[in-house]
Amino acid sequence: MRKLRGLWNLFLYHLRSLFSLFLIAVLSFGFVGCVSSFERNWGLKEEGLGHISDMKTEKNETGESLYYAKIWYCAKEITVPVTHRTYEKLWIGQNVYLKFFPDDGSREITYSWWATDGSFERALLGKFKMPE
Repeated sequence: MRKLRGLWNLFLYHLRSLFSLFLIAVLSFGFVGCVSSFERNWGLKEEGLGHISDMKTEKNETGESLYYAKIWYCAKEITVPVTHRTYEKLWIGQNVYLKFFPDDGSREITYSWWATDGSFERALLGKFKMPE
């Protein structure tokens, strides 16, 4: 009976160790996502302060394609204007949804914000070639 209890405790110890490793791997995946490539899903090269984690398209009422990019924001925390009166706080690891019209095939996604000292700044969240 004592030997069985020892084996059970050893099993639980290894199970907790495996769970800890799994938890570390899951938590670190989000941070790795900031520098990983979106190339494997869309064939896109990207650069900027965000990692494109999802993209979808739909047609508007005039038949033009609208692209929605989901950006995993990876840089410093900032406050950005969503409209001229509404401001949004961006924090590291936040997903940002942006909608834009296609142009000549390349697109830069930028967010602008007022810094705490009153100066105006812009941040390149993503730059990539649009899908066909």
